[in-house]
Order: sequence, then structure tokens, then C-alpha cells
Amino acid sequence: MSDLLLHTVVPSLGAAICIVMYATPVQACLKAAQAKSLGDINPIPFAVTVANTIAWLTYGLLKKDPFVTTPNAVGVVMGIFCYTTAFGLAEDKVRRKLRDIMCFNALLFPALGVLTAFYCATYQDQLNIWGLAGNAICLVYYGAPLSTMADVIKTRNSASIMKQQKRGKQKESE
Repeated sequence: MSDLLLHTVVPSLGAAICIVMYATPVQACLKAAQAKSLGDINPIPFAVTVANTIAWLTYGLLKKDPFVTTPNAVGVVMGIFCYTTAFGLAEDKVRRKLRDIMCFNALLFPALGVLTAFYCATYQDQLNIWGLAGNAICLVYYGAPLSTMADVIKTRNSASIMKQQKRGKQKESE
């Protein structure tokens, strides 16, 4: 029973929570596309989501772990959807930042692939490199929304946060 809980139930719950996390911004992106405006949406986390999910998808594939692979495969699709939607609606300055992040990703992942395929002595070394990359990107992923906080402090206007809280309260009352 404890093996079932530890090796199937708990990882399944983790995978489900991960999918929900990646799905959360999709509705906001659909509304933004319909309104033809990002409004107060910070698109930077979408670019980092793509990187985060690719790193963990690769780790999960190497490890042959469906509980890591499945949610991150879904996350890649949702991240790219949100990224491309936001990119199309973003102002030029933000587009340049999004482009730079994606170009960095385009350099990083093939370099990690070459490193792990040709220069890692062991399978464990490959896992360690992809795991470290995933964790490093996670730090950026969870820190990316802090750029919204920087704007709040700089402009002394918390409208973007208040709107997100208001949307959450509206959903709770429905």
C-alpha cells in the first residue's frame, strides 16, 4: 500500500498539479487575444515556462519517468501557446526581451544536448546536468513574476496586482 502511495498516487498528484499550474495562464491569454491587448499581463514568465518545461521534459525523458515527462510535455505546448500569444500582443520593447530569452533558450538547449550526449561519462552525469539546468531555470521561472513587483515599486501603482486579485475573487464567487 505504501509503495502504491509513494510511487503512483503522490507522483500522479504532483503531475496533475503541474499541469494545472501550466494551464492557469491560458484563459488570460485567450482573453488578451480577444481584446487584442496584453493589459497588465507580464509575458516574461511565458518565455521562461517554455525553457523550464523543455529542461524538465528532457530530464523526464532521460529518466523515463512519466510523472515528470507528461506534465512537462503538456507544459511545453501551453507555454508556447501563451508565449506566442503574448509575443503577438506585446509592445516592441517587451518583444525584444521575449526574443532575447527565446534566443538564449535556442542556444542553451542544443549546447546542453551536445554536452550531455558527447561529453558526459555516465548516465547519472547526464541526469545531473539536466536536473541542474531545470532547477536553475526554476529559479528564474518563479522569480520572473517579481518583475511585476519591480514595476509596482517603480510606478507606485499596484493596479496590475489588484486586477489579478480581483479576477481571483470573481472566480471564487462564481
